[in-house]
This record gives sequence, structure tokens and C-alpha cells, in this order.
Amino acid sequence: MPSAVFPNLSKLTNRSYSHQYFVDGSPTAVDAFVSGAWKTILVGGLRAGGRGVYALDVTQPVTSSTAESSVADRVLWEFNHTDTDGADLGFTFGEINIVRMKNGSWAAVFGNGYNSTNGRAVLYIVDLADGSVIRKINTLAGNTTQPNWLAAPAPVDINGDSIVDYIYAGDLLGNMWKFDVSSPNALSWGVAYAGVPLFQARNATNQLQPITERPQIGMHPMGLPTQEGVMVYFGTGKYIETTDNSPTGQNTQTFYGIWDKNQSTLTPFTRAHLLKQQIIDESTVHGYNVRVTTDNKIAWHGTSGNPADSPPTTHLGWYMDLLNTEGGNANNGGERQVSNPILRNGRIIFPTLVPTAIVNACDFGGSGWLMELDAVSGARMAFSPFDLNNDGKFDNNDYADVNGDGVGDTQVSGKQSDVGIIPTPGIVAGVDPVEYQYTPGSTGEIESTRANAGNKDLGRQTWRQLR
Repeated sequence: MPSAVFPNLSKLTNRSYSHQYFVDGSPTAVDAFVSGAWKTILVGGLRAGGRGVYALDVTQPVTSSTAESSVADRVLWEFNHTDTDGADLGFTFGEINIVRMKNGSWAAVFGNGYNSTNGRAVLYIVDLADGSVIRKINTLAGNTTQPNWLAAPAPVDINGDSIVDYIYAGDLLGNMWKFDVSSPNALSWGVAYAGVPLFQARNATNQLQPITERPQIGMHPMGLPTQEGVMVYFGTGKYIETTDNSPTGQNTQTFYGIWDKNQSTLTPFTRAHLLKQQIIDESTVHGYNVRVTTDNKIAWHGTSGNPADSPPTTHLGWYMDLLNTEGGNANNGGERQVSNPILRNGRIIFPTLVPTAIVNACDFGGSGWLMELDAVSGARMAFSPFDLNNDGKFDNNDYADVNGDGVGDTQVSGKQSDVGIIPTPGIVAGVDPVEYQYTPGSTGEIESTRANAGNKDLGRQTWRQLR
């Protein structure tokens, strides 16, 4: 049990006990080469349970005959907010990554989390063997007056050597940061683009949009990451503070796909330089509430393009605003995107969260939508993503009737949850082209969606031996 939760143990015996968080974070377990040997290392955070991170050696399973002394030795380290360099550590809500760094070490990489002492957005890179801080990268964004935090980061290897080159992460002030860790010298690791964020998320009325999820990073359609950079996918919104569960009084949130061209300098750009996609219709198909979105075409420019052109003749990515109907409509008031998206077979898949007013403690808090868009442009897919009539086919019988003639005519892009608030779906492959997407909901039920697996012709499909 991590030491950060010890002070709360006595509360379990309190007759007037109310819910208390303890070890609430999902762990990450990876095989890594530490202390001269390959081991399976588990690292986890505490989420709302405390401001700390821990690491365990789980190479050998524990049985009833395992000596207690040997079990204790499997605790590798703890890193808490009271430690040296720990003042910037908050409640570790985000996923922790285990990766190999350019300086040869294996490391745990994580954002500093929510409600830190200093209120800044900070990236931690901690030695996996002993928990010592290899590098703490402070973005300098945020303070005690305007608190900030860094969400779960996404490490990226762009040249295929299984070593991290860059790390992307968003913060509560809408900044999407890029960290350059491509040098063998850890002292040179820092915020890319001279300390300026890659992008700052603001809605149409210029309000900052918080980023509380881990971004997804994918290839740009124009070429390899080493040549054309990468696409960074993320949504905005938060569901942490007590006021976040209200369907009214919320700012409009957005899902983005932006292009990091991975050049030495950055010309700042805004949503004005992105292609706009929209949610244009909501209706019912075979008993399911569904959405239709636009299929506007995107125009990518080469490295000589000027992102400062306004209006843009070419694009640096795309965006889609989520719905935020005034008056707290139960279907779409205060919609936001707070769970990790999935990049899969040319699609970007993400759930949204739509809160409803809580009347009593047993209410399940709201609903959400399971969205599937074309990852390249954010447009609706060229095929039906869901088998809505459960006939084993993906055809126009699964389309929405947009023109009102009683016949399905347009592919849908979203399907509303029937089980309350949903997280990122778990996906299981079926018989081609079917896959099954499972979403546990806040009602206590699990919904299964038969989905179209999309274009699987990605990456190497075959090879030829020359010698």
C-alpha cells in the first residue's frame, strides 16, 4: 500500500464513513531492462487517492508460499509530493508511461496531475530502477492564482528505433505541448519550439478549452513522420470539479486533429487555420439515437505553406465543435470529451460525455456519444461505422434519413450511449470486417456495438526476400 494513502486508513472504521479514495489509478505494466536484467515493472498513480506514484517488480508472481520479506523487496520506489522535486506533483489522474529514453535509461513518464502546490503544468521523467528524477520539465504555464496541470502524456518514437523522441501532452489552460527528448543528453530535454505550445485550444468565442486526456498521435497522410511530422488528436473539456457535472453554464468544447510538421521553428496558428467539420443532424435509426456530421474536404499544403494566411487556402488540421445547447437539453447540454481517443484503421474513435442534473445520489450522471470520424479530415466515414439493424451488414440500411423521405441516405458518425456516461471503448476484433466495441456505462450495464473495422490496409502488407 503506497504511503500516501496511509493517513486515510483509519477512516475505514468510522461509523459515519463517506467514500474515500485510496489506490484509485489504473497501473501500467511493461517489460523493461533495469538493474542489468529484463523485468516486468508495474507503475501506478493514485488519482484522487493522493499525490504520489509507485513502482513494483512483478516479474515473479506471488503465491501463498512466497515469503513476506521477498514480497517487500518487490517495492522498487515511491515518488510523492513531499520528495525533492515533488512540489509540482499533484493528484496523478493520468496514465503513466514506461519507455526507453535516448540517454539509455528506462523511465516512467507522467504529467504532474491536478492540484499541485505550485499550480504549474510539469512533465516528470523518472528513472524506472530507483525513482530518481531524470528530468522535470516545467512549462511555466499556470500558478497558484490560475492553477494548471499537465494531463497524461503520449511519448512518440518517430524513427522506429523503439526510443522516445518527443512527448505530447495537454494542460488545463488548453495548451498542447510538445517536449523534445531526442538528445542523448538529458539536460537538454525541454519544451519544443522555444517553450511555446504547439497549439492552444480556444472555442469560437475565444474561451480556453481544458485538455484532460492523453492525445493520440498518428502519421500524417502526406508521408512518414520523419518527413512530414505527425497528426495530434485530442478533445477538450473536464469532469473533475464539482461544477463540471452541470449541463448548463458550460463552455463549448471541441475535438481537434492538428498537424505538427516537426520543423525547427513554429509559426503559431489557431482554429482559423483548421478545417471545420460540424454535427449537422441528430435522429433515430432502428431505435438508436444517431448523429450525422459534415464531410468537408481537407487541403494539405507543403512545407512552404504559410499558416498565417487568413482565411486559409490550405489547412493545418481540422476540428469539430461538440454540442452545448443552452438550457441544459438532456441530450447535448455541456458536452465535452474527457476520455482517451483511439486511432484505429484510419478512424479516430472517441466517446463524449453529456452531464445531466443530479437529483439524488443514485443518479448515473448523464449520457454520451460514441463518435467515429475519418482521421485524416475529421469528416464522416465513407461507409457506415455501425451495424444499427444488426443484420451483419454495413450498408444504407444503417444510414440516417437526412432529407426526410423515409429512406436512409447518409452515413452516421455517432451513436448515443444507452448505458449512461461511457469511457473509451474496449475493442475486440470479429470476423472481417466486424469488430465489437464494449462500453461500460454509469448505469452499471455494458453496451456492445457491432462496428465496421474500416480500412485495414495500413503498414507493411507483405515482403520479398532478396538474398
